Amino acid sequence: MAGAAEEQVEALTRYGLDIGIAFQLSDDSLDFVADQGRLGKAIGADLKEGKRTLPLIATLERAAPAERDRIQSVLKRHSGDPGEIEDIRQLVERYGGVEYALGRARAYAQSAKEALAGFSSSDDKDTLLLIADFVVARDR
Repeated sequence: MAGAAEEQVEALTRYGLDIGIAFQLSDDSLDFVADQGRLGKAIGADLKEGKRTLPLIATLERAAPAERDRIQSVLKRHSGDPGEIEDIRQLVERYGGVEYALGRARAYAQSAKEALAGFSSSDDKDTLLLIADFVVARDR
């Protein structure tokens, strides 16, 4: 019986880690597309703090050298005027940074759900499955 309990703990650990990563990737994406009035998160807040989130990393990998330099400049200063932030947000959109990060978030959420496959159907399991869906479908 101890083996089954250990497997369940391992599965729940995997669920927790994967759902946490999915949540963070989704949250990082919201920095570029969120409706500030609805979520209370200002667009570009992470960018202004110099955070290199996955949407931005994907954009940096795909952007032209001059565009990369502009982004790096804002990151190094830990600030940016609204025009700079909007320009970078448009680059992230153009180069698919948000879509890439959300795709990774969905993959982690799916992995979290798969970790629960060994558990019997229950209200608790259903709730955990719904949470996995919610973290990647949060309002943008």
